[in-house]
Amino acid sequence: MKLQTLFTRLKKSQEFIDFKATDGGKNAFFCAGFFVLNFKQNIFEYSLDYRDDKKLYAFRVPTEEKEKILFTTEDLIENPKPMEKIDEDAIKNLKADIEDIIAIAPFVLYSKLDIHPGWTDKVAKQSKWQAVNTVLKQAYLRFTNYFRNNMEYIGQETNEAKEAIKDYAKKNDAWAKELR
Repeated sequence: MKLQTLFTRLKKSQEFIDFKATDGGKNAFFCAGFFVLNFKQNIFEYSLDYRDDKKLYAFRVPTEEKEKILFTTEDLIENPKPMEKIDEDAIKNLKADIEDIIAIAPFVLYSKLDIHPGWTDKVAKQSKWQAVNTVLKQAYLRFTNYFRNNMEYIGQETNEAKEAIKDYAKKNDAWAKELR
Protein backbone atom coordinates (compact mmCIF):
# COMPACT_ATOMS: atom_id res chain seq x y z
CA MET A 1 0.00 0.00 0.00
CA LYS A 2 1.38 3.41 -0.92
CA LEU A 3 1.94 6.01 1.77
CA GLN A 4 -0.28 8.43 -0.13
CA THR A 5 -3.20 6.01 0.27
CA LEU A 6 -2.49 5.78 4.02
CA PHE A 7 -2.20 9.57 4.39
CA THR A 8 -5.46 10.09 2.51
CA ARG A 9 -7.27 7.53 4.65
CA LEU A 10 -5.81 8.95 7.86
CA LYS A 11 -6.60 12.58 7.04
CA LYS A 12 -10.24 11.69 6.27
CA SER A 13 -10.65 9.88 9.60
CA GLN A 14 -12.48 11.49 12.50
CA GLU A 15 -9.56 10.61 14.80
CA PHE A 16 -7.16 12.71 12.71
CA ILE A 17 -9.62 15.59 12.23
CA ASP A 18 -10.16 15.74 16.01
CA PHE A 19 -6.40 15.55 16.58
CA LYS A 20 -5.64 18.44 14.21
CA ALA A 21 -8.16 20.60 16.09
CA THR A 22 -6.13 20.30 19.31
CA ASP A 23 -3.18 22.52 20.23
CA GLY A 24 -0.79 19.59 19.83
CA GLY A 25 -2.27 18.65 16.48
CA LYS A 26 -1.90 22.15 15.06
CA ASN A 27 1.89 22.07 15.61
CA ALA A 28 2.54 18.38 14.99
CA PHE A 29 4.29 17.11 11.88
CA PHE A 30 4.78 13.69 10.32
CA CYS A 31 7.97 12.05 11.61
CA ALA A 32 7.81 8.28 10.98
CA GLY A 33 5.93 5.46 9.34
CA PHE A 34 6.02 1.75 10.14
CA PHE A 35 4.29 -1.42 9.15
CA VAL A 36 3.40 -3.79 11.95
CA LEU A 37 3.25 -7.58 11.56
CA ASN A 38 1.68 -9.13 14.63
CA PHE A 39 1.61 -12.86 13.93
CA LYS A 40 0.31 -13.83 17.35
CA GLN A 41 -2.92 -11.88 16.80
CA ASN A 42 -2.78 -12.23 12.98
CA ILE A 43 -2.74 -8.43 12.50
CA PHE A 44 -1.06 -6.46 9.73
CA GLU A 45 -1.33 -2.70 10.04
CA TYR A 46 0.53 0.55 9.53
CA SER A 47 1.55 3.24 11.98
CA LEU A 48 1.86 6.87 10.94
CA ASP A 49 3.50 8.96 13.64
CA TYR A 50 3.41 12.70 14.19
CA ARG A 51 5.17 14.77 16.80
CA ASP A 52 5.52 18.24 18.19
CA ASP A 53 8.07 19.51 20.73
CA LYS A 54 6.57 17.55 23.63
CA LYS A 55 4.61 14.53 22.43
CA LEU A 56 4.53 11.70 19.93
CA TYR A 57 1.17 10.97 18.31
CA ALA A 58 0.75 7.53 16.74
CA PHE A 59 -2.06 6.50 14.42
CA ARG A 60 -2.45 2.75 13.90
CA VAL A 61 -4.02 2.27 10.47
CA PRO A 62 -5.39 -1.25 9.85
CA THR A 63 -5.27 -2.68 6.33
CA GLU A 64 -9.04 -3.18 6.32
CA GLU A 65 -10.80 0.13 5.63
CA LYS A 66 -13.79 -0.82 7.75
CA GLU A 67 -11.60 -1.14 10.86
CA LYS A 68 -11.16 1.88 13.10
CA ILE A 69 -7.94 3.88 13.21
CA LEU A 70 -6.42 3.81 16.70
CA PHE A 71 -4.82 6.92 18.18
CA THR A 72 -2.28 6.97 21.01
CA THR A 73 0.03 9.60 22.41
CA GLU A 74 3.13 9.57 24.59
CA ASP A 75 5.40 12.20 26.08
CA LEU A 76 8.70 12.51 24.26
CA ILE A 77 12.00 11.79 25.91
CA GLU A 78 14.09 14.93 25.72
CA ASN A 79 15.88 14.92 22.39
CA PRO A 80 19.39 16.43 22.27
CA LYS A 81 19.03 17.30 18.56
CA PRO A 82 15.93 18.84 17.03
CA MET A 83 14.23 16.63 14.48
CA GLU A 84 13.61 18.00 11.02
CA LYS A 85 10.14 18.00 9.56
CA ILE A 86 9.57 15.30 6.91
CA ASP A 87 7.97 16.52 3.71
CA GLU A 88 4.92 14.31 3.15
CA ASP A 89 4.77 15.22 -0.54
CA ALA A 90 8.32 13.98 -1.08
CA ILE A 91 7.53 10.51 0.29
CA LYS A 92 3.86 10.02 -0.57
CA ASN A 93 4.54 7.64 -3.46
CA LEU A 94 6.91 5.37 -1.53
CA LYS A 95 5.83 1.77 -1.28
CA ALA A 96 7.60 -1.09 0.49
CA ASP A 97 6.59 -4.72 0.61
CA ILE A 98 8.26 -7.92 1.78
CA GLU A 99 10.23 -8.28 -1.47
CA ASP A 100 11.73 -4.81 -0.94
CA ILE A 101 12.76 -5.74 2.60
CA ILE A 102 14.37 -8.96 1.39
CA ALA A 103 16.22 -7.05 -1.33
CA ILE A 104 17.75 -4.56 1.12
CA ALA A 105 18.35 -7.07 3.96
CA PRO A 106 21.74 -8.35 2.72
CA PHE A 107 23.18 -4.82 2.88
CA VAL A 108 22.19 -4.58 6.54
CA LEU A 109 22.92 -8.19 7.50
CA TYR A 110 26.37 -8.33 5.88
CA SER A 111 27.93 -6.51 8.83
CA LYS A 112 25.55 -7.97 11.44
CA LEU A 113 25.70 -11.73 10.81
CA ASP A 114 28.61 -13.69 12.20
CA ILE A 115 28.79 -16.64 9.82
CA HIS A 116 31.31 -19.39 10.50
CA PRO A 117 34.11 -19.22 7.88
CA GLY A 118 33.95 -22.99 7.35
CA TRP A 119 30.29 -22.77 6.41
CA THR A 120 31.04 -19.83 4.11
CA ASP A 121 33.79 -21.85 2.38
CA LYS A 122 31.61 -24.95 2.01
CA VAL A 123 28.24 -23.45 1.07
CA ALA A 124 28.99 -20.02 -0.34
CA LYS A 125 32.28 -20.52 -2.22
CA GLN A 126 34.23 -18.35 0.24
CA SER A 127 31.96 -15.36 -0.34
CA LYS A 128 30.44 -13.78 2.75
CA TRP A 129 28.03 -11.85 0.50
CA GLN A 130 26.80 -15.12 -1.01
CA ALA A 131 26.60 -16.68 2.46
CA VAL A 132 24.40 -13.82 3.75
CA ASN A 133 22.09 -14.19 0.74
CA THR A 134 21.90 -17.97 1.25
CA VAL A 135 21.01 -17.56 4.94
CA LEU A 136 18.39 -14.97 4.06
CA LYS A 137 16.82 -17.18 1.37
CA GLN A 138 16.73 -20.19 3.69
CA ALA A 139 15.17 -18.18 6.50
CA TYR A 140 12.56 -16.69 4.16
CA LEU A 141 11.66 -20.12 2.72
CA ARG A 142 11.28 -21.63 6.18
CA PHE A 143 9.27 -18.64 7.33
CA THR A 144 6.85 -18.71 4.38
CA ASN A 145 6.51 -22.51 4.48
CA TYR A 146 5.67 -22.32 8.16
CA PHE A 147 2.89 -19.78 7.58
CA ARG A 148 1.58 -21.41 4.44
CA ASN A 149 1.27 -24.78 6.20
CA ASN A 150 -0.05 -23.47 9.53
CA MET A 151 -2.21 -20.49 8.53
CA GLU A 152 -5.39 -22.04 9.91
CA TYR A 153 -3.78 -22.46 13.35
CA ILE A 154 -1.85 -19.20 13.72
CA GLY A 155 -3.38 -16.92 16.32
CA GLN A 156 -5.41 -19.68 17.90
CA GLU A 157 -4.72 -20.49 21.52
CA THR A 158 -6.36 -23.92 21.47
CA ASN A 159 -4.56 -27.13 22.36
CA GLU A 160 -5.44 -28.51 18.92
CA ALA A 161 -3.71 -25.58 17.20
CA LYS A 162 -0.64 -25.86 19.41
CA GLU A 163 -0.39 -29.60 18.76
CA ALA A 164 -0.80 -29.14 14.99
CA ILE A 165 2.01 -26.58 14.92
CA LYS A 166 4.19 -28.78 17.13
CA ASP A 167 3.58 -31.76 14.82
CA TYR A 168 4.47 -29.64 11.80
CA ALA A 169 7.71 -28.61 13.48
CA LYS A 170 8.65 -32.18 14.40
CA LYS A 171 7.93 -33.52 10.93
CA ASN A 172 9.16 -30.69 8.74
CA ASP A 173 11.20 -28.00 10.40
CA ALA A 174 12.31 -27.81 14.00
CA TRP A 175 13.07 -24.11 13.52
CA ALA A 176 9.40 -23.36 12.75
CA LYS A 177 8.37 -24.24 16.31
CA GLU A 178 10.48 -21.32 17.57
CA LEU A 179 8.41 -18.82 15.55
CA ARG A 180 5.40 -19.43 17.74
